[in-house]
Amino acid sequence: MGLMGIINGHFLDSYHFEHRTGQVVASPFQKFDLKLRLLQDEYHDLQSSGALTDADKIMLDAAAAMALTTAIRDGATESLDAIINKLHNAVSAQKSYWQKFKEQSMMAAPNLSSDEVMSCLNDNGANYHSIVGKYEQDANRRITKARTLRNKFTEWASKVQQGINEVIASDNQLAKEFHL
Repeated sequence: MGLMGIINGHFLDSYHFEHRTGQVVASPFQKFDLKLRLLQDEYHDLQSSGALTDADKIMLDAAAAMALTTAIRDGATESLDAIINKLHNAVSAQKSYWQKFKEQSMMAAPNLSSDEVMSCLNDNGANYHSIVGKYEQDANRRITKARTLRNKFTEWASKVQQGINEVIASDNQLAKEFHL
C-alpha cells in the first residue's frame, strides 16, 4: 500500500485545512453532523437510564432543529459569499484587462496621442463600457441578488430560532432550563 492508500485509508483527503494556521476547517454540514451525533448520544443516554422526560425530548428536538437551521444558514451564507467574491474578482480581472489593452494599444501607435488612440478604439467598439462596464453591471446585479438571498437566509434562521424559543417558553420547565 502506497502513501496515497494510507492517506485515503485515514480519510485525510476529505479534510480541508486553513492555510495560515493548519487547523482543520469544517463545513457547516460537518459541524451539523457532529452536533447531531452528540444530541443522539445524549438522547440514547437519557433513554437508556430511564430519565428521558417529555421536556428533554422537546429540548433535544429544539437543539437538533436549531443545529440544522444554523447549518443551512451557514452553508448558504458561505456559498453566497463565495459567489460574491468571484464576481468581484471577475470585474477586477476585466478592469485589469482593459488597462493592459489600453497600454498595448498606445504602444502600438506611438505617433498618436492618447485621445486619438482612445477615439480609434471607441470607433471600433472597444471602450470601457464594452470591455468592463456591461460585465460590471451584470456582476453588480448578481451581487445584489446574492446579498438579498443571504439576508433572507439570515432572517429565516432568526424566525426559526424565535419559533423554537416560543415553544420552549410555553413549557415552564424547559423555560427554566434554557433560562428564558
